[in-house]
Amino acid sequence: MKVELVGGFLGVGKTTLIKGLIEHWSGREKLAVLVNEFGEVGIDGTLLAGRGTEVVELASGCICCTLNADLKAQVSDIALTYQPEHLLIEPTGIATTKSILNILGSLSLEKFITAIRVTLLLDGLSYGSDSRLFSFIDSQIALADLVVLNKSDLVLPQVISEIRHRVASINPQAKIIQAKYGREAIEAMVNDDREPVDVKTMPNANEDDTILFTDYQSLGVTWQGVVTQERLLKLFDKFKDRDLGEIMRAKGFFLTDEDRWIVLDFVQGQIYQEWSEGKSYSESRLTVIGKELRRDLIDTAIEACRLIEG
Repeated sequence: MKVELVGGFLGVGKTTLIKGLIEHWSGREKLAVLVNEFGEVGIDGTLLAGRGTEVVELASGCICCTLNADLKAQVSDIALTYQPEHLLIEPTGIATTKSILNILGSLSLEKFITAIRVTLLLDGLSYGSDSRLFSFIDSQIALADLVVLNKSDLVLPQVISEIRHRVASINPQAKIIQAKYGREAIEAMVNDDREPVDVKTMPNANEDDTILFTDYQSLGVTWQGVVTQERLLKLFDKFKDRDLGEIMRAKGFFLTDEDRWIVLDFVQGQIYQEWSEGKSYSESRLTVIGKELRRDLIDTAIEACRLIEG
């Protein structure tokens, strides 16, 4: 099977891109998706499920630092059980590409994998906003064969030019494309003639990059019942403040008082929402990622969103 690793930092748009790839490949090639999230509660795997494709979730944690054995076992199990032509892997946003490729290149998986390609998404809006992440992101760029400058329609041309120059200086062989919501990347990935990654000749990357995230925490909440959209949006707006902790990312799906499911996404201080038309879930879920999270205050804020009947 061919493996496509879709990487990128938290909230860059990996799940949206994979959703588009599933829709394109559905009925054309047998596809499986392996999702890992840095969180107590799985969100992305549930959102991707039910689209005619096998979706497998790995437990909470970061593929590269805690789930090496599980990743090997899961890839092997997918190959033997589902026998897909394509396997899409969406690692958590703080996983290192080098570590994942080392696992995929192991002798125990060699008999299942015919080719490996690496797509990296960069958020044009937030790229460079935190200089502490440059080493981590640069190491990801060095190992990618396709770099997608996502949300490029919202970024000044000069900034795009600077990002393209930096990417090209780090990895001259990488193909660079600009995209909005990853749409342009779908055609590039489906109709691409990129050479597969040779894991035996990978450039060295900084294996200590994950130390940047040792103080990251995750909080997951699930519940039955209804919330009001207005209160929910106020909660997500509170994530911009430091009262609940330094929140980097939050995402969830919720049953509203309109008897419809809404998906909310908090990324880099921005809130995105969409109605989950035609889909329903067994429970409402929220995952929050950040530093110094105040679980007591977050739980109280969530409770305030719930609609008390009667």
